[in-house]
Amino acid sequence: MDASRYLDTSLVETARAIAAGAVSGEAVVQAAIERIEATPEARACFVRFRPEAAVRTAVQNAQAAMPLNGIPMAHKDLFAIRGERTTFCANPAFHRSGIATAPVIDALDKAGAINLGGLHLAEFAMGAAGWNEAHGFLENPHDRDRVSGGSSSGSAAAVARRLVHAALGSDTGGSIRVPCSFCGVVGFKPTNGLVPLQGVYPVSPTLDTVGVVTREVEDCAPVMDVLTGGGHRFVEALQARGDKTRLGFLLPESYPTPPDPEALAAVEAARRAAEKAGYMVTDIRSDIPVQGNIPSGIVFVSEAGATHLDHMRGGMERVGEQVRNRMLLGMTYPASIYIRAMSQREAFARRWREEILSQVDYLVCPSTPCYAPRQDAYAGLDADGAIAFNGRLGSYTAWVNYLGLPAVSVPLYRSGNLPIGVQIIGDRHMDAEVLRVGRDVLRNA
Repeated sequence: MDASRYLDTSLVETARAIAAGAVSGEAVVQAAIERIEATPEARACFVRFRPEAAVRTAVQNAQAAMPLNGIPMAHKDLFAIRGERTTFCANPAFHRSGIATAPVIDALDKAGAINLGGLHLAEFAMGAAGWNEAHGFLENPHDRDRVSGGSSSGSAAAVARRLVHAALGSDTGGSIRVPCSFCGVVGFKPTNGLVPLQGVYPVSPTLDTVGVVTREVEDCAPVMDVLTGGGHRFVEALQARGDKTRLGFLLPESYPTPPDPEALAAVEAARRAAEKAGYMVTDIRSDIPVQGNIPSGIVFVSEAGATHLDHMRGGMERVGEQVRNRMLLGMTYPASIYIRAMSQREAFARRWREEILSQVDYLVCPSTPCYAPRQDAYAGLDADGAIAFNGRLGSYTAWVNYLGLPAVSVPLYRSGNLPIGVQIIGDRHMDAEVLRVGRDVLRNA
């Protein structure tokens, strides 16, 4: 039997096949390893590849009854594993050996998932294009001349290339949803605080969120059940019949930056799919995305500057120029500006509920304003220009982190080989419901 075909099926289907004895977890993992090693483009998704440990774990777990037993997974190289070095895709001087394993990695291990290693990311998880000075760009799976997006570039690209069934990423201002939009896969950002952040190197602790990248929305559910200890019952919620609720489509004049035609086409595809699925749809006008991005940016760079203060004191020249400039910017904001930005969050949350959730149950807008940019679009940019360019790529997502909301990016439109995603955003702690809406819309696209 050719176990590689299970890499092309969903996580849910593969888990059932392994549990039923139709294929062994070891065979699926070995097929994943062979696919990763087959091409330089696939291998480039990993900055730390651990095939021997993966096979050893798959053999040890062969007879165990675990929800993710034998499922090949990987993670953005930002998560600590005891006794292994985490690179953060940064200068080797900053690499760290894990003293304890991050709880989310430990939970996946105990659920039987097979960890194939650490994935490419933007340096210190700061950058929407996925570029870093140590490893450069990660080629987009659909067009090698374009970026995969960031900062969870490897997570999105590895899933899109069908190297793993699912990958962990982190999302501080769109770092899961942006690359998933560019790579044509599903990216789920949970409610801030729902998934533990211990053992995950921080960027901005207020905004940081651990999330999941998959090819199917349904595949997020069993992973999220594991990451949250099962108490939120994601699988059960997706299987239940939900009421057809109201979806609000953010009008283009409310977008933080002008969209390219492809982003508008993606939203129209989402509208048609939602109506086909039986949802009531309406248009929404709001300045919350525009206004929310301002304090979000202040919190992001201020906390990033504080996080990396020791790095800047002891080795500023080892930090890439783009990232270094953002850290320095964060160090220039007075405490009063940061405190005000933090104090405005709940006022924005009240406005979100009063102005938007009083009219609809979920909000729909593009995940990104454009397709994946070409790598050479960065060629003539100085550090400040690159920061502005990255800011545009994350302008539709950053405000969601500031409000702490759950959102799922689903691939709803494609022109030629290039995909672009649309995000469904819900209120805090409506995570499973957001996934259900994303599932319904994607099924009917």
